Amino acid sequence: MPKDKNRHRFELVKTRLGVVTIKNMELGEILHNPLGPWREANDLYVNYSNIKQKFMNLKLKEEPLVLFDLGLGAGTNAIAVIDLTRNIQNSCRPLKIISFENDLGLLEFALQNSSSLEFMEKDKFVLQELLDKGCYSCGNICWEIRNGEFTHFIAKESNYPEVIFFDFYSPNVAPQIWGLNIFQNLFGLCIKAKDTSILVTYSRSTAVRTAMLMAGFTVGMANGLANDHEGTVAATESSAILNPLDNRWLQRWRLSSRSLPFDLDGDSHSIVNQAILEHRQFSCKTEDLG
Repeated sequence: MPKDKNRHRFELVKTRLGVVTIKNMELGEILHNPLGPWREANDLYVNYSNIKQKFMNLKLKEEPLVLFDLGLGAGTNAIAVIDLTRNIQNSCRPLKIISFENDLGLLEFALQNSSSLEFMEKDKFVLQELLDKGCYSCGNICWEIRNGEFTHFIAKESNYPEVIFFDFYSPNVAPQIWGLNIFQNLFGLCIKAKDTSILVTYSRSTAVRTAMLMAGFTVGMANGLANDHEGTVAATESSAILNPLDNRWLQRWRLSSRSLPFDLDGDSHSIVNQAILEHRQFSCKTEDLG
């Protein structure tokens, strides 16, 4: 698609907190709303993924830290991680970022408007090289793009992520990539990683959290963000979750009309109920539900 057509597909807008970001006009969704790209990248994804501590894990200093950047978008989340590595004085592990994206038009638009997106200005040459070549390499950082449908890539992926930024368009417009099957595939890769894997997303959807739990993750809240925004953090080990979903969430889940993972139908209610109530996160607590 010619680059000039992107101006009809995307538009610079301000979030309700006054931060400049990009709106997909075809889907009607504003990226990183309400926090804005840079703040959400740092406050949510970098902070809740524990990635700084993973960088400095000397026991794994020879092992690359693999980050799955699910939904490259304008590249903000990955750039925030690269920016973090620049500020770490001590030696850190090699970093391998794999970004999954089926539409590079948004990145093209962001680069064309980088002067209006302050977070992009200092790294626009990095992003331009990534866009032009499909990869970027500097020092101990390797960044590559998987350009195409995520559902096709994830089934044959051979890298094992310690960190996952799950930042696709919302389940309202892309439910197929928020279902149980996707999280099962991710969990299968995560348990082969060298260290505990942590997944972070902006979504607090009950259906999404249910799918994560059924896939095998321990799931918690990513809270304390601006404007009372709340995301979700999931991990392969319960010790990595500071604010796990508890009985209050479980009670709301039982009353929810949208608790099924997006790729399951109404006939799956009994299977889902059993899986959640017997999950290690809740199985010893269900007697308190009455």
